[in-house]
Amino acid sequence: MSSWPQGLKRTGKETLTQHALVLIILAVFSLSANAQTSSNGPIIPASPASLHWRNNPASWNVKDGVLTITAAEKTDWLISPTDGQEAGNSAVLLFSAPKDFWFSAKVTVNFQSQFDAGVLAIYADEKDWVKFRFENTSDKKPSIVSVVTRGLSDDNTGTVIGDNTVYLKVSKAGQAISLSFSTDGTKWKLTRSDSSHYRGEIARIGLLGSDSNLVWSRNADGVTINLPEKPPCDYACAFKINPLRA
Repeated sequence: MSSWPQGLKRTGKETLTQHALVLIILAVFSLSANAQTSSNGPIIPASPASLHWRNNPASWNVKDGVLTITAAEKTDWLISPTDGQEAGNSAVLLFSAPKDFWFSAKVTVNFQSQFDAGVLAIYADEKDWVKFRFENTSDKKPSIVSVVTRGLSDDNTGTVIGDNTVYLKVSKAGQAISLSFSTDGTKWKLTRSDSSHYRGEIARIGLLGSDSNLVWSRNADGVTINLPEKPPCDYACAFKINPLRA
């Protein structure tokens, strides 16, 4: 093995499958919007599709153009990366999203306990989704947190917010999913950008510009690739992953 690139082991991210995406408004927060009530849930004129509940909240209401959702105690939405244990009892309000979109909300959380959060999420299926959280983290500091789940969930804690209100934005363009936040609703900071890579079985991994037969392995953490002795060029190198066809 040579040391030509740093990161001899390349960890590939697995991916959101190309199912119809669903945008979710999740957990304990207030969403500023002009809204009305109905027997099934809130009606928000700005929403591109009808909203419905998946796991009912403890309560919800609309007042002065603000939708408030209160989750029940001890609810969560996570697939543990340590043992694969699933939690999926959080209250969610969802609608089918178009192919490309952006959606933002002013999120206010009445933080009382550790891990209380207001969330926007993008959902493909039970094993593939992205959560963008304004959360009371383990050190009890309201922070921007992102969770990407592809079979198992990761957890990435970012900027601390010195208030109980923040603006969250989720967007999708092509295969790219972006998560941004703002403290004033005007200036946005990108906190995470992700793409929908292949999640199924892999047939072969190749190094572009090289005829080497790469040796690779895969586990729950990703893909590890053993590199050839010499790089195919002096500049950027790229891998090609071929899916296993049924």
